[in-house]
Amino acid sequence: MHTRSRTGDLAHWVSTPRKSVRCTKTNQPEQPSPMQEITIDREPVELYKILKFEGLVGSGGEAKAAIADGHVKLNNEVETRKRKKVVGGDTLQFGELEFKVILRE
Repeated sequence: MHTRSRTGDLAHWVSTPRKSVRCTKTNQPEQPSPMQEITIDREPVELYKILKFEGLVGSGGEAKAAIADGHVKLNNEVETRKRKKVVGGDTLQFGELEFKVILRE
């Protein structure tokens, strides 16, 4: 398991149960990735909980730190509010991963 550490302002590691995701700030355009779906049973859901429960980070504290550091985009805008309410139809970007939030009916 990687611990959260900083190397200047360029990159940091975020631990996940499946793999580590390296978030790097660059000026190079990123390759588009296929959008995955996150299904929620109710809305709204707090942003940090989505990162935590989807296994994108190792804990709620790591989720809050990643959001506060500006590594999460909600609807193509950097989101730094940890408790931002997410609803069906929103899009979420974390590192190179992109998700569409779907409300289960």
